[in-house]
Amino acid sequence: MPNYLFQCQSCTKEFMQSLPFGTKKDIPCPVCKEKTKRLITPPMVHFKGSGFYITDSAPKQKVSASVPPASPTATAPTATPPSAPVKPQ
Repeated sequence: MPNYLFQCQSCTKEFMQSLPFGTKKDIPCPVCKEKTKRLITPPMVHFKGSGFYITDSAPKQKVSASVPPASPTATAPTATPPSAPVKPQ
C-alpha cells in the first residue's frame, strides 16, 4: 500500500498514512481530530546513474566469444564424390 502525506487544516500538523490505492476516505488529524487534506508529493522512485535506459531496459547485445559460431557446413560431414567409378572385378 502506498503512503500518503496529509496536513491538518486546523493545527497544520503533517503526518503520513498508508492507504490502499483509490481510497477516498477522510483521515482525521491524529492530534486534534479535525479535517485534513491530502498533499501532493513526488513519487518515491529515484533513477540514479548515467543512463537508466541503456543499462536496464535496452535489449541485450550478443557478445562474441573467442570461439566463432559453427557454420552448418562445417559441422556436417560432406560426401566426396569418387574420382572414378569403381568397377567390380
